[in-house]
Amino acid sequence: MEPRHPFFRAKAIQEYLQRPEEDILPRFFFPYITTLSSLLLSLLVLVGLLVWRGEVPFFIPGSGVVLTQDPEHILRNNEMGIVLFLPEKYISQLRPGEDAELRVEPAGQQFVGTIKYAKLVGPDEARKWYMLNGGAAYSFPQSSGVAMLLPVATRALHLKTGDLVSGQVHIGSQSILSFCLGLQ
Repeated sequence: MEPRHPFFRAKAIQEYLQRPEEDILPRFFFPYITTLSSLLLSLLVLVGLLVWRGEVPFFIPGSGVVLTQDPEHILRNNEMGIVLFLPEKYISQLRPGEDAELRVEPAGQQFVGTIKYAKLVGPDEARKWYMLNGGAAYSFPQSSGVAMLLPVATRALHLKTGDLVSGQVHIGSQSILSFCLGLQ
């Protein structure tokens, strides 16, 4: 006995059976998503290469004072010189002839100086040799590296003895990866 209401119509079953078979593949990748993903992947690879191979300059900061006399007698004919006090662990990396970026503190005026020599001194030696007095005498309480610099730029001619100066000395470079990780 045949049911009264068949679930499938006979005509639909016949059409289904006579239809040629086609291979149907599921779509896992959509064109826009594929393009965007490959663009994002190439950007990620580019940034990774930049971080791996790129370098950033490494500067050490310091503060100092303008002098007209120097215990090493490098300054002649009332020539201006700048004594820059730097962390002692970097003193071995300073080379005579290298440039340093300097700035007069109250005015903020910038100029360049050239390193003449660098050495390690204690606070008492620094006060005595470089005739530090007033606020400058107590600005440098610990032993530190001393770099004697001569101003290069003509804009530095208006410096006065005793002016406080801050500076940065370029001592090399380090990879971007170690910089981002905080390694030195």
